Amino acid sequence: MKKENTAAAYRFWQKRKFKTTAFIVLMLAWPILHFLVFWVYINGRTILLTFQKIDTYGKVTGTPMSYYWVGLENYVNTFKDFFFPDGGGGNVVLRRAFLNSLTAFPLNVCVLLPMAYVAAFVFFKKVKLENYFRVMFYLPSIISIVILTMLCKYMFNTGFGPLNMLWKSVFGSSPEWFNVITRSDTIWPLIYLFCIWAGLSGNVLLISGAMSRVPVEILESAQIDGVGFWRECFRIVLPLVWPTISTLIVMGTMAIFGFMMQPYLLAGEGGGYDGQTMTISLYVFSIVSRNSSKGAATGAATVGMMFCVLLTPFVFLFKWLTEKVGKGVEF
Repeated sequence: MKKENTAAAYRFWQKRKFKTTAFIVLMLAWPILHFLVFWVYINGRTILLTFQKIDTYGKVTGTPMSYYWVGLENYVNTFKDFFFPDGGGGNVVLRRAFLNSLTAFPLNVCVLLPMAYVAAFVFFKKVKLENYFRVMFYLPSIISIVILTMLCKYMFNTGFGPLNMLWKSVFGSSPEWFNVITRSDTIWPLIYLFCIWAGLSGNVLLISGAMSRVPVEILESAQIDGVGFWRECFRIVLPLVWPTISTLIVMGTMAIFGFMMQPYLLAGEGGGYDGQTMTISLYVFSIVSRNSSKGAATGAATVGMMFCVLLTPFVFLFKWLTEKVGKGVEF
């Protein structure tokens, strides 16, 4: 009887173990499949495309619209277009797109992040009208970027925009703020202003979350010692939230790769006059959207991979610098 109970219990355990294993496998199947298809396959295929060309008429492969191997030829041509844009049919827009993309780094790390940190610290200190300002800061993060873009354009509309009317009343005239037909001196400052307005709230939320974990005892001790507002801000709280700040610095550096939506929505897909508002991401998107042929894929993939290779060490460099400049304090 005892042996039968033991065997029954063993079979039940085996059955339960099988169900648990099956459940785990089924739960992991979708994310693993998603990773294999949309990351491994897509990125692997993209890398292979950079070493191939399209045989439109089948003169090389004998099969029209098929790919054939060309080695580093695509990279060499892109390299020439970038470093020698003024000679040999080079691409001036490509160089300008690269330089415009680089501006995402100082915008995020040197302007947006310090402003977000100070704003988060002000909210953390519970200043007067703190709830009102908190709502004003957080509002852009819950509104679609398309709606924010429309609001920005309407505010500077030359016909009825309130900010345009204010500018005109002060200076007597107003420029074409978002002019993409000719060279414009106002379009990039407005793009940067929009990036700060729309992107500030996200950083404030993350930094505020980090500050909420700061031990109250440390702050009370600082107040007893007579530590001032700014000294507490940068000498006490900053080291305690440095892991979050360093992560945001790395994310701000990586924004170079994806700086596209703001110029695209405010200035259009074409990149403005002579590629004035073009970025690397927008350049790749423009190649594919304007030319639906298979040949456009190789050019877009080559540009994307080339600048990923050039800029990835830049990201790792700043990650290393953030670890050297300040280390997180355990609390």
